[in-house]
Amino acid sequence: PIPKTAVLEFQDNMLTGSIPSSFSGLNQLESLHLGKNNITGSLDFGLEHMESLRSLWLQSCSLNAKIPSSLGTLVSLEELRLVNCQLSGTIPTELGSLVNLRTINLSKNPNVMGSLPDIFGGMTKLGTLYTSVVDVVCMHV
Repeated sequence: PIPKTAVLEFQDNMLTGSIPSSFSGLNQLESLHLGKNNITGSLDFGLEHMESLRSLWLQSCSLNAKIPSSLGTLVSLEELRLVNCQLSGTIPTELGSLVNLRTINLSKNPNVMGSLPDIFGGMTKLGTLYTSVVDVVCMHV
């Protein structure tokens, strides 16, 4: 990997396969945008090592995975967009550690079930929350 890379934007490039574990070595990466590709697999590729990550976009991917609790270690994260990624399970309470989060979009993942964790109430910088988990599709806090 190229350890000093700050931005990786490969939106709409017809990429296939899973996210390589070597991405975990990009510890200075601030933005990772891989949306509108045929990305498969899970988000367990060492994402927790990307301590500088501020923006994660993975729209319209075929992950077929759960939202990993390890996302909660990305305390610099300001924007999380996991739209239409065929995610399942519940929203992990560990996301409450993301105190710098301004936008979270988990919409169009009909297999994400349950209620919204109380942790969203403590996210003072959160301006926009999009989710399919509750009847409200868009909530501004």
